[in-house]
Amino acid sequence: MSVSTDSIGASIINSLGNGSGINIDELATNLTNAETAATKASLESSVEKTELKISGYSYIKAQLSALRDSFDQLNDSSDVGSVNISADGSGISFDQTSAVLTGQHSITVNSLAAAQRTIAGGFSSRVAELNGGSAITLTVTLDSDSSVNTIEVDSTTPVGVVSAINDAGLGITASLIDTGDPANPYYIALVGETGSSNSFSITSDSADLAFASSGETGFVAAQDASLDVNGLTITSDSNEITDVIAGVTMTLTGATGVAQNVTINSDPSTVKAKLENLAVVYNDTVDLLNELNSSESTTFEYSGSLSNDSIVRTILTQIRSAVTAESSTPGTTYGFFSDIGVEFNEFGDMTFDDTKFDTVASESFEDIVTLLSADTDNQSVFAGEPMGLAYDVMSVIDSVIDTSDGVLTTRTQSSTATLEDYTTQLEDLASRMEMIKTRYIEQFAAMEAAVNSINSTKDYLTQQFEMLANMGKD
Repeated sequence: MSVSTDSIGASIINSLGNGSGINIDELATNLTNAETAATKASLESSVEKTELKISGYSYIKAQLSALRDSFDQLNDSSDVGSVNISADGSGISFDQTSAVLTGQHSITVNSLAAAQRTIAGGFSSRVAELNGGSAITLTVTLDSDSSVNTIEVDSTTPVGVVSAINDAGLGITASLIDTGDPANPYYIALVGETGSSNSFSITSDSADLAFASSGETGFVAAQDASLDVNGLTITSDSNEITDVIAGVTMTLTGATGVAQNVTINSDPSTVKAKLENLAVVYNDTVDLLNELNSSESTTFEYSGSLSNDSIVRTILTQIRSAVTAESSTPGTTYGFFSDIGVEFNEFGDMTFDDTKFDTVASESFEDIVTLLSADTDNQSVFAGEPMGLAYDVMSVIDSVIDTSDGVLTTRTQSSTATLEDYTTQLEDLASRMEMIKTRYIEQFAAMEAAVNSINSTKDYLTQQFEMLANMGKD
């Protein structure tokens, strides 16, 4: 606690007549605090403001990242050009993977792709000894590349054979099956990959280990999927077909027997929901920036922490300008966010007019996809081509939050350096306060010695006067 110099002086004077009565350490501390209080308070205030400013930058960066994510949801044509795919039967499922053209298709699934399967056994136990315990050599021929491969089985049990085949990595999976037969329940089952080109043959040099071959019980041949699409017969070694309808993966689950009518229609509801969410996140971003910039609000801890920082207005202006600009890839009729219902009210809040959007979507949904995404998916920024309005805004946000030279990064680095400087000044001040306190203690110690000397003289003179007084009485 600080003490005024007047009260300190009074304390010294009052103590002179009482001998040594001053707490020198406390007095030196109070005087030191009084001398450095203003400087210390100023530095501590600067530290607090700078820490709040750094936190404010972090809040902005996090919120802008969330806003960027909202625009990123509109950046690819597959994100905004969603479609509804329906079929009038079963046997096929559909998954949109990129931009899809609307229309109708006739599809008949004749057969599914299947993998070759074969078995060997049965065996009395999982660890029954085969081939008298001697090593077994398996020879595997793969039709996919006409290669001949040998597998040496050293652990000659059913479990050992399964492990050796799986460890060979030939695309053939082995497993041990327990059929429940009381005598010889265990069988080794092999399965390859789907498609006739993935057929294989396997032989053993041991009579104890024979795999079923074509025409024998336990053997299933590999085959390709077969389907008719719009009158064209297509075969595939997989039941997942990606190259028949552009942007759609078809998964075959069963033969259809008859042609199915598959209809692909635009689905504006997906992009509509994303635009509604964009308006919410954008307004949250503006609210945060205004809160940090306000010199009067006390809504949360960091309110007003950037009240004198021009960065807030700069960021708001840059993003608002990007949002209201024409798309780098406008559609035939529409090219602005405002054309599809994304607008601003008199308070600067982003609004979404769903009625306006529905009208445009019903008339020219292709324009919405084009102006937002440039009709591209996962386009590289290094291609140098326009990428649509969503990315136009994203690029502005990226320039602000870039971790190497974005304005938020440089401001944070500058403020951090300033904070370190203030911290150094506080450390220097603490050292100086120790020196000041030491000086005061030395001065007060000398004063204490002088007071003690005066008190000793006073005591001597008192004694002499008393002696003289007593001599007169005699």
